[in-house]
Amino acid sequence: MEMPGIPESSSSEELPIYRRPILLIPLVLVMLATLAFAVLVVVRNVHRVTVGPSPVPHYDIPEEISLERFRNKIGILFRKLDVRYEKNRQLVTTFTPELDSFAKICDSGFSHIGHLIAVFDSLEDLRQKRALSDTIKRAYSKLRENVNQFVKKVESAAPEPSLDSLDREFEELQGD
Repeated sequence: MEMPGIPESSSSEELPIYRRPILLIPLVLVMLATLAFAVLVVVRNVHRVTVGPSPVPHYDIPEEISLERFRNKIGILFRKLDVRYEKNRQLVTTFTPELDSFAKICDSGFSHIGHLIAVFDSLEDLRQKRALSDTIKRAYSKLRENVNQFVKKVESAAPEPSLDSLDREFEELQGD
C-alpha cells in the first residue's frame, strides 16, 4: 500500500532526518524534558526575584569634573564648527560684500571663543569657570547661527551648472 508522499520502494535510510520516526521521537522527548526542567527551575526560583527598578546611585558629579567635561565637549564642537566653516569658505571663489561681512563676523566669533576658552583654561576658581562656561555657551550658540547663515549663503551663491553645456556634452558623447 502506497502512503502519500512516501514511495513504496523507499527505505528509511533515504528519508530526511526529520521524517525518520526512530530519530524524531527521542529528539522530541529530549526537548520536552529540557523544557520541563527549565520551567521547574523558574518556578522554584520565582520567590527569590524581586520585581522593581534596579537601584541607581544618585550622587552629584563634582563640579570640577563637570567643568572638565564641558571643556572637552565645547572643544570638540568648536573644532567641528571651524572645519565646517573653513570647508565652505574654500568653496567661495569671489566674495560678495554680503559673504565678506559674514566671513568677518565668523572670523571674529572664532577668535572671541578661542580667547574665552584660553581664559577658561587659565582660571582656577570654580565659580568663575561656571560663569565663563555660560558665556562660552552663549557665544558658541551665536557663532553657530552665524556659520549656518554663512553656509546657506555660500550654498545659494554656488553657480548652477548650465543645462545647455550639459546637453552639448551629452550630444558629443552620443555622436562618438
